[in-house]
Amino acid sequence: MLWNATYLGDTLDALRAESYPITAEDAAHLTPAQHDHINFYGTYSFDFETELRRDGHRPLRSPAA
Repeated sequence: MLWNATYLGDTLDALRAESYPITAEDAAHLTPAQHDHINFYGTYSFDFETELRRDGHRPLRSPAA
């Protein structure tokens, strides 16, 4: 969920930078926990060396046209 929260913030920042109207009320309804790809009971594998070498966040994907 930390990853989702981090990139959710990046997404809001990117939308605001494009002058998309994001209100505090709209943002209050967002949560990083409501996503189907989160597996609360599974095992995750991370390549820590690769992640430690990363400078900043991954770029956001553009929405499908």
